[in-house]
Amino acid sequence: MNTAPLRIGLLTTLAAAAMLSVWLINGAPLTYVDSGAYLKKGHLALAELGLSAPLQSVTADLPPDAPGDETPDDVDASRSIVYSLALTIVAMLGHVSWTILLQSAVIVATVGLVARVLARVYGLRGVRLALLALLAGSAGALPFYTAFLMPDFATAPLVLSLALLAVFAGAGLHRSEAALAVLICVGAASLHLSHLAIVAIMLPLVACVALMISHRARWIPVLLVGLIVVGGVVERQAFALSVTSTSDRAVSYLPFLTTRLIDDGPGLRYLAANCPDPAIASCALYAELQRDPDPQRLRSYNILFAPDERGSFKHLTAAQRAAISADQQAFALSVLRTDPLGVAAAFAGNVLEQMRLFSVSQAVGSPKDVAQANEIQELTPDLFKVGRLVADRSWLTAVERIHGTVYAASTLVLLLALVWPGALDARMRGFVVLVLAGILVNAVVCGGLSTPADRYGARVMWLLPLTAVMASMVWRARAAGASALPARPGSRYV
Repeated sequence: MNTAPLRIGLLTTLAAAAMLSVWLINGAPLTYVDSGAYLKKGHLALAELGLSAPLQSVTADLPPDAPGDETPDDVDASRSIVYSLALTIVAMLGHVSWTILLQSAVIVATVGLVARVLARVYGLRGVRLALLALLAGSAGALPFYTAFLMPDFATAPLVLSLALLAVFAGAGLHRSEAALAVLICVGAASLHLSHLAIVAIMLPLVACVALMISHRARWIPVLLVGLIVVGGVVERQAFALSVTSTSDRAVSYLPFLTTRLIDDGPGLRYLAANCPDPAIASCALYAELQRDPDPQRLRSYNILFAPDERGSFKHLTAAQRAAISADQQAFALSVLRTDPLGVAAAFAGNVLEQMRLFSVSQAVGSPKDVAQANEIQELTPDLFKVGRLVADRSWLTAVERIHGTVYAASTLVLLLALVWPGALDARMRGFVVLVLAGILVNAVVCGGLSTPADRYGARVMWLLPLTAVMASMVWRARAAGASALPARPGSRYV
């Protein structure tokens, strides 16, 4: 009797249950404060296009200090219009929980794509490899991010797809597979500003790995990843153009760089030494920060989002906020020239702090987060629900310990596979190195340039057990004498 279909069916059931376990146990999606802001932004966009009823109280009922608020004079492009529209359309068509199925489908498609390529190249069973990898990822934060109504679910698929393109484009990747990987990357880059930064920073790393892997088409990965960067920039520019061409509002980005440098110290010292100066837009923010000696007012998150008096940025005029946002790159360069060692030390410290933050606590949220998200969105009253895992977080400490153990063990397996003679070939080593590099680059972008936070770390750390399973199965196949199948030339491959 052939029991293979039965085993695959069992694995499929287990993987699906594991991936959706947090949603099923919680009884509702996991909600962050920004979930409401994304929903409101999408509803506003649809209303401006005439595809939805306009919000009746866009500013009247929304507290001006809410984290999701934006001034009426500009459009905050820090939050993706793509994710905003997707979340809003799904919520309007049926139930907001359906977003979880879409997010899960993206993750499954990405892992399945990687498994298919590895199976063909190393003589493995692709379906089994994908299901075991998803089960391993579910031992980490994966189930929390499938259930999390935020674009963070796409960070790990982005890193996996970039690693796949870097190593196998030109040497084992079919054109359809390359197209799907590029589509996943472009989509992820459009969902969050940090994703576009990750792709841009990963581009030289992709080039280095492609050059070290010996095949004649090594220029193809660099070209494809370069096109992804271009695609992400074009999407941002298209959004800005659509806003300016249809209204008199400007597009702006929250001054994350400015507040990060103030929080770290070098930016605050620069302002103390140079303000007041009308040529420095951030002097207005510095003056506001001096109104209260509370050191918590200097924290980056509080400056931008705190709903109380610590939220200094919201106390400025719309013109001052726009000027600070537009000037943040110039401000960062000025601070860097003035105190390069201080900036470098703070940056390194933030990256290291981000690397040790991987709790799912922010993804789970709190009843207060759910309430704030409902206050911001105006589609349906009480759209977001407080689930069982949110109402009672007594389980969190045990889960954090399990995740920490899983991530540590997975890291050891990956490092051992990289250094053990003959365990992996050059391509698989390159793949593992790029996944690890993607986790580090995520920490650089989020911790170094924004704010170290558990939410940013947990969104990629589940790649460690997932990649460890893939590397282990390739190692096992090679140890058993399965030789890598060379990529056959022809139109099927890029």
